[in-house]
Amino acid sequence: MEFIKMHASGNDYVYLDYEKVKNYDLSLLSKLISNRHFGVGSDGLIAIQKLDDNTAKMIMYNADGSRGATCGNGVRCSAYFAKKYLNLTSNQIVMKTDVNETLVTLFEKNGSFYAKADMGEIKRVNSCEKVAKKLQEVGLYVDYRQVFEMNAGNRHLVFFYPNHSLFSLFKGVEKSRLFLDGINIERIYKIEQTKSSLTIYAEIYERGSGKTLSCGSGACAIFQAFLNFNSSNIRSANIVTEGGLLTVETDGEKTFLQSKIIEVFKGDLNENLISEAKR
Repeated sequence: MEFIKMHASGNDYVYLDYEKVKNYDLSLLSKLISNRHFGVGSDGLIAIQKLDDNTAKMIMYNADGSRGATCGNGVRCSAYFAKKYLNLTSNQIVMKTDVNETLVTLFEKNGSFYAKADMGEIKRVNSCEKVAKKLQEVGLYVDYRQVFEMNAGNRHLVFFYPNHSLFSLFKGVEKSRLFLDGINIERIYKIEQTKSSLTIYAEIYERGSGKTLSCGSGACAIFQAFLNFNSSNIRSANIVTEGGLLTVETDGEKTFLQSKIIEVFKGDLNENLISEAKR
């Protein structure tokens, strides 16, 4: 069974044609494939189903086998996969996820492939007074004014709190039991801003995958959280993670995510590896 390994800023997934894997337990298949010692190695599995010449559906599972609602990096790589391997004809592809539809524009620049996704409106969910109080109860002090819960199709907690490690934030959130289904966590540890530019440095802990090199929806959540945090009128930002650079823009309502799409390699999954996932 052919697979494609791709990443955007180090956020890597194994991509498959849904028609070839629809008779598999995709949750189990994701755990088998994502294992970095005994499988291919990835943050998860994404199966893409062609719906028509410019529309496809993304079915996503995290490395631990849990279902993923959406993924800013995954949805852009999925559009590239659909164009190249499922023969979609348009460079503007509508990607359907569990929670929304995302318009992805594919283009080439200086010999590299890029994908820009319309991520829609990224909303602040509510004040984090309750979250901060609960975290303090389990031994992690944070100021509620420096924590933002954001909805980017999936849920994020963005911490403007460089004094705590990413792991301590994750453990505090886990102990609080506020988010029993899990939540993505972003730790902002450095901000560089001038009158015309903004660069935000962040670490990511993804629900279902653990510490990852980047997160597309997380980058959008970070930028919108910054705009709430600083009441800034700036309209774009570079989000720097361990995996590289993501560019985020806003028109005041919608948020747009852009970066390179890297196809790492293709291969064939050994039947011995995946046989237990066959229904």
